Amino acid sequence: MEEIMTHLNSAVKLLDRAAEKFNDKIAISDEWSEISFSELQRKGKAVGTALAKTTPQGYMPAPVMVYLKKSISCLVCFMGAMYSANPYVPTAYDMPANRIQKIVDSLQGRGHIITDAQGMETLKTMNIPESMSIHIYEEIVETETDGELIEKTLNSVIDTDPIYIMFTSGSTGAPKGVTVPHRGVIDYAIWVAKTFNINENSILGNQAPFYFDNSIFDIYSCLLTGAKMVIIPETLFMFPVKLPEFVRDNDITTIFWVPTVMINVANSGVLSEIELPKLKNVVFCGEVMPNTQLNIWRKASRNAHTQTFTVRQKFRTYVLIILSTDLSRTVIHFRLVRLARICVL
Repeated sequence: MEEIMTHLNSAVKLLDRAAEKFNDKIAISDEWSEISFSELQRKGKAVGTALAKTTPQGYMPAPVMVYLKKSISCLVCFMGAMYSANPYVPTAYDMPANRIQKIVDSLQGRGHIITDAQGMETLKTMNIPESMSIHIYEEIVETETDGELIEKTLNSVIDTDPIYIMFTSGSTGAPKGVTVPHRGVIDYAIWVAKTFNINENSILGNQAPFYFDNSIFDIYSCLLTGAKMVIIPETLFMFPVKLPEFVRDNDITTIFWVPTVMINVANSGVLSEIELPKLKNVVFCGEVMPNTQLNIWRKASRNAHTQTFTVRQKFRTYVLIILSTDLSRTVIHFRLVRLARICVL
């Protein structure tokens, strides 16, 4: 698999491979609908065609800001941006309006915005440059696909081109855009699939917002392996008692959540009442995980092969730490991710 992936110039070709291999298998579900790999490809190419036709010709790509509620529609737009050889910029309704405005300002009047009627009302209150094209999702997704244009556009991509621009929180002032290349995402997806044994039978329970880089774990291991990605309703994270129930009822095998969520679930006591027989991987990062709550999850995850979490230096270095699920001892292994380096400061 790794030899094949080294020849891919764009991460959206993971979707092309998955659509060919898995066709009508469900790729993603959210609280409103579900979509197969082939339908995700079809809609992505429709969006990509519309974007490619309205992108100024030239070397520089035109960022595609996606301003929608967290849903399958966002992922369709991400695929469409890639099919048009442009990087996507994930945003969401729960972002403060002033942060959205600062992100728009950072794009310097170049690119596209995809939104819907609800998002459009918010955008009307902002200063959006006339040079930016605004598309309504319900309209752009119905564009007739131009296969020749998509092929020509994709052939112009090289694997060091940016796949997305992730903006920081802006806690020190203006949000800063960080570009990540296709090659980095492809290599990361390969590592995730290999390390956590993700395959077409896996079901990923997505928690991370799409404007948070942790979501890359779920999105691209899904496209690489044919696993199903379940977008967990955001309201459930406000009621931790209901989360394990959702994981159990949806046969979720892998979760990658922030420690805050996992601590809340552990503190609720629900893990002592609900069995999670299908859960194989429990992955977390970004914050300190207290040992008390960690042991509650380790005890609840005895069906998992390992209790795992990652420590990451954003966008650059990945270090995996594996803990045994045997509570009588703690065995820790450090493993550096392939094609990465670590710098200890």
